[in-house]
Amino acid sequence: MKSSILKLGVLFFIVVLIGLGIKIGTTTPFFSDTETSTNNTLAVADSFDPNPGDVVINELMWMGSTKGASDEWIELRNTTDSSIDISGWQLTKWVTSGVDHEELMVTIPSGSSIPAGGFFLIAQFPSGAPGSALNVEPEVITTSVVLSNTALQLRLFISNWDTGGTLIDTAGNKGAPLTGEHETSQPKKFYSMERNSTSGNGALGGSWHTATTSVGFDPGEEVENRGTPKSVNSGP
Repeated sequence: MKSSILKLGVLFFIVVLIGLGIKIGTTTPFFSDTETSTNNTLAVADSFDPNPGDVVINELMWMGSTKGASDEWIELRNTTDSSIDISGWQLTKWVTSGVDHEELMVTIPSGSSIPAGGFFLIAQFPSGAPGSALNVEPEVITTSVVLSNTALQLRLFISNWDTGGTLIDTAGNKGAPLTGEHETSQPKKFYSMERNSTSGNGALGGSWHTATTSVGFDPGEEVENRGTPKSVNSGP
């Protein structure tokens, strides 16, 4: 009797296995390392070493704004179709006080990245602050953003700029800003320095133009301030 019950139990178990579609002695990998995700396939994010020009210094509000001379900001742009981690990257500036020299201005915080084709804003003030005309929120807020009106040059490096970090981009040639317009008498003009869509050599004036439109500023600030923080640059 017990033997019959046992046989019935084994037979029932086999039927259940067949119903579930499990083949004894055969296994199927649950994950693979392909780039796309389909059913049980694990997606692997793109990983590559950025090259010069993959991220560019895309726009500089070097003159401040109608809210004050300190309302300066820097916009970076990812020119690739992949997200780029910029944690620990450094921006330097040219300084003419004392002996002319280059010095560190900003180290980008850990966990920072720029999406494919996206923008990254570094500013003195947050949006909504009394000293800011911005209507978009910067990714990094620091009083270290100080841009020269007479000897402007910024350089962007992967890792430490003074210990072999890779130079990714340059903006300016250590002279007067290559483009942009600043007028404090009426009509006031605070027009940013924008990179051309084909970025070219950022140390040359032909790679830049003066902003002609206003996007990303507080209501009422769009006439005297021109620029496109965190948006596509205006045409030259």
